[in-house]
Amino acid sequence: MKQNRIKTSENKTFSGQIKQDRTGDCWLLEALNSAIAKPEMLNRLEKQVTLDPNTGDYVVHLKGAKKVYRITREDLDSYTTLAIGSEKVNAVEIAMDKYIRDDAYADRDDLFSIDEKFGFVHDVTIDGNWSKFLWNTLLGNNYTPGAIDPKTEDFNNPNRVYAMCLKEDGFSSVIAKSEKEDRYFFIERHAYSILGSDDKNIYLSNPWDSADKITISRDEFAKLGCNIEFYEPPISSSQGLGKNQLQLY
Repeated sequence: MKQNRIKTSENKTFSGQIKQDRTGDCWLLEALNSAIAKPEMLNRLEKQVTLDPNTGDYVVHLKGAKKVYRITREDLDSYTTLAIGSEKVNAVEIAMDKYIRDDAYADRDDLFSIDEKFGFVHDVTIDGNWSKFLWNTLLGNNYTPGAIDPKTEDFNNPNRVYAMCLKEDGFSSVIAKSEKEDRYFFIERHAYSILGSDDKNIYLSNPWDSADKITISRDEFAKLGCNIEFYEPPISSSQGLGKNQLQLY
């Protein structure tokens, strides 16, 4: 059955069928989708991105960057190539764009996550980046380095969110399927959300259509040779760790 595409203006929450448009921010959208899939993370997001009922503006708290952006109705109307399906997602896209243009890359020493193939430093916006940049900037700096074994990792871990980015070759023979496609083909240089797993399979979504759940066996997933990122939220001060003690990336 054909699914209706949710209009962005009709959805003021993080739920819904999110579809990437013409902005190259797959890294941002799949990082959000991974967080939305975890109830605790979704609860954090709803508190950090709020709607002002008096103006219709969104207030976005970039916790890791220690900045707050008010995304106006004019902003929402002027950014015409953002994801379709959620105004709150659009508010995060715009806030991240504003943050990057303001000062995220003012110091070249901070260019750790830039893929220069997407453009020169002075015109880099939300086109091209890594999932950890969204998680760290929005949810709080807590980059956790380390290798993930896709054959054994429990991707249902409620305290972690996961994402993957494909390399440029080596995955043409991988077998996968989705709810809409009997044979699912992955796209090189593209990011996907990792939603969960069981003993045999790993479940993903593509920001081109977050409603289409992808299933791939653990063995086939290992053949992708992809880069897997994960994030664990910072421990709050109420749990015994002060703000100044957070591990920064």
